[in-house]
Amino acid sequence: MKEYNYIAIMCIEKDCIIFSDGFKLYFNDCINGFRKHYNSFKDISTCIGERNILAQRPYFQFYLDDIDVKIKFDSKGLFKKKRNIKLFQSFQLKIKNLGYKTFDIT
Repeated sequence: MKEYNYIAIMCIEKDCIIFSDGFKLYFNDCINGFRKHYNSFKDISTCIGERNILAQRPYFQFYLDDIDVKIKFDSKGLFKKKRNIKLFQSFQLKIKNLGYKTFDIT
């Protein structure tokens, strides 16, 4: 599994997320990986992963053929929980605005 902190995201484009190490997470690959991981969701064509806002460190997880990718929201310092939730919701909205969905496992 590849794990990233949210701050490692360089940009979110219409077809992928680009991380600071150059790794690109393509949404079409995530759709196929999600379908394989959750066989009962094969009819949902825009679901790219799962999310959990109530975890100790909120995260999004994406399934690919060869590796899983987790994006954690793990801010430090005062008001970290509030900041993590705000960043999490902002990221979720960006995904939604691109026309994709994530499965809520909270």
